[in-house]
Amino acid sequence: KRAHNINVASLNLKGIIRQQMVLDNIRKVITTLNSGVGAHDRRLILVVGTFVLSCLCVYNILTPKSLGLIRQSDYALAKTQSLGFFDNISRKDWDLMRKRVRERQNHNDKILGQRSKVLWMEVPNAWYQNNWEPDFSCKHERRIGGLGDGPKWVCDPHRIVRASQERQEKGGNGCLVYSFGSYGDIRFEQSLLEFFGPDHPCEIHVFDSDFSYADVKLPPHIIHHTWGLENSMEASNKRNFMSFQETVESLGHRNRVIDILKVDCEKCEWDTYKDWFDAPVTFMQLLVEVHGSPPVANDFFETLQRHNFVTFHKEANTHFAAGRCQEYAFLKLSPDFFS
Repeated sequence: KRAHNINVASLNLKGIIRQQMVLDNIRKVITTLNSGVGAHDRRLILVVGTFVLSCLCVYNILTPKSLGLIRQSDYALAKTQSLGFFDNISRKDWDLMRKRVRERQNHNDKILGQRSKVLWMEVPNAWYQNNWEPDFSCKHERRIGGLGDGPKWVCDPHRIVRASQERQEKGGNGCLVYSFGSYGDIRFEQSLLEFFGPDHPCEIHVFDSDFSYADVKLPPHIIHHTWGLENSMEASNKRNFMSFQETVESLGHRNRVIDILKVDCEKCEWDTYKDWFDAPVTFMQLLVEVHGSPPVANDFFETLQRHNFVTFHKEANTHFAAGRCQEYAFLKLSPDFFS
């Protein structure tokens, strides 16, 4: 905050110096004109000169360059604490977003009492009504893929293009997406590519163990892998399953950033979520459909919060599951955001 105030003060000082230089120049002009005119004309010159001076002072203070520097300074905190994702949110708005997260209520303790987090767990639609609501908002979030079951809500997808480009310029990887469990329905993945456009290709990996893509025409940049996701602690001998860590290693993606991790694998989320944080990658957005509310459900959400994720969307699957399944969307932020 101190650095922000110093930057703004410095910019204001520069504006004042420019204003003084303009003032000195106009004074010289007025002095020259005064030497050869009468009193009436001098008053007219003074009025006109004052008006011109005021206009020039305002212009010099509010030049695009100065405004741009002030805005960059005002946006710096949000960009830093969002790991480069948000580049145009003011300090004032960002502080309000931080305040909302600090004041979040994960459970309906006021109505159901201190053990509300474990009440109704055997009735998922009732449990989700009283627990784990969103604590963050993305101004330009979009439902990618259309309507119905399958499409997902993405936080400000236009920012992924810029963030991945900036990452590449610094020597990192470009846009990268993992999608577990599409079952041949690639509306989300295809719509994501269309949204980014041909000038900003994104590498999208789709993982399905029990669906043949022989009859599915995959567009460029979408790669299908014939294995599903399983728990690293209970790894089977099935060739069509891998843990998340094995998946990352087999694709050579160690130390990369995954812009979107989509998981819709019919309850495998409960067995594999701890592996997501043990793999040598960082994922920025998590889009996951959770199925039911088993005993580990609270730990699932608590683990995400411990790893600095906020919840920006929650949507009940009312078509096929009557609210027993929920679509959640999470965004990773810097630890400083929460301090």
